[in-house]
Parts: sequence; C-alpha cells; structure tokens
Amino acid sequence: MPMPSEAEVSRVLLLLLHRSESGMRTGDAIVAVSVAFPQITESDLNETVPSGENRWQNRVRWARNDLVKAGLLDPSQHGFWLLTKKGHEDARRIFP
Repeated sequence: MPMPSEAEVSRVLLLLLHRSESGMRTGDAIVAVSVAFPQITESDLNETVPSGENRWQNRVRWARNDLVKAGLLDPSQHGFWLLTKKGHEDARRIFP
C-alpha cells in the first residue's frame, strides 16, 4: 500500500494533537502518527530521501509545517508540538 499523503498525515496529526491537549514531543508525535497508519511497513519507516533524512519523518514534519502555516500549530517551542486555540477549534469542527 502506498505511503499516506501529506494531507492524510496532517489530518491525523491534527486529531492526535487535539486529543493530547498538552501537546507532544516531536519523536512521540512521529511515533503516534506512524501507529495511525498500520499499512506502513518497517521498510517504509527506514527509507531515506536523497538528503539522507528519513522519508517518513520528513513527511510528518512537512505535515506539521502545513499546520503551522495554517495557524493551527504553535511553532514557538522547538521539539514540542502544541495546537493553537484555532487548531483546537478546527479539530472540534472536523472531528466532532
């Protein structure tokens, strides 16, 4: 099965961060998103992009970046992912 799209990852990340009202550390968020996609294989999780970075982690970080650009995630704390008030409001609307 193909790797989830960035949009699919963003949606799952929004839901996970909404459920974890106190936010998540980067590594914990990446693992939690990975668990939400059981079709991802160990091989997928170990694949790298040409720069040498892990492809899956790169995908999750880009999804995080999309949430930051949309004003849904607070970028002020390095290594810690926390939704903004707007992020929680959007999540409540999307995931009633």
